[in-house]
Amino acid sequence: MATRRSFTLGSLVLALTGAQTARAREPQQLKPQQLKPQRRQPQPIQLQEGSQPPELKIALDARHKGSHLVVELGVENLGPAPVELVVRWGSRPGVTLAAQIEVAGEPLELAAVLEGDRREFISRLGPIPEWAPLAAGKSLKMGPYRFSWPDGVPVGEVRFTGRVSCDSGEVTFERRIVLDDRPGGVRT
Repeated sequence: MATRRSFTLGSLVLALTGAQTARAREPQQLKPQQLKPQRRQPQPIQLQEGSQPPELKIALDARHKGSHLVVELGVENLGPAPVELVVRWGSRPGVTLAAQIEVAGEPLELAAVLEGDRREFISRLGPIPEWAPLAAGKSLKMGPYRFSWPDGVPVGEVRFTGRVSCDSGEVTFERRIVLDDRPGGVRT
């Protein structure tokens, strides 16, 4: 025999389930999605007639420390107008940088040592870019970048390639630096 309490609870569950089932049978009214405006991802610069690319000067300072190559990077705006660029990708510097050396005549890409925030690695969105304006004539330091140096390979020339993402697209660069083999590995 059912008590009054179980009867009331059972009828409530049945009533709610019935209402949900009736709503599920109704055709759904689709609402247009309201998307938040998002900053577009930087595209490679495609110049039109009369337009100029951003004038950026890239300076690199590299040191060999133990089993790592440590690089500091500077970006200077040489143009007459301010440029907005990516200064950070999450917890990492904003400029994409790769380093390559030659071992026995073959190019060898150095592995970047990434020190990201744990939340970035588990996030579905990934690292979020942080933009900042760079005024005309001003410079900005980024880094440090760290690369693993292979064991037994002498210090020598390093080829750097990089990409700076700015509001008008991407600027790519390439630099070669000869590292000194003295303690501290200061470049010459």
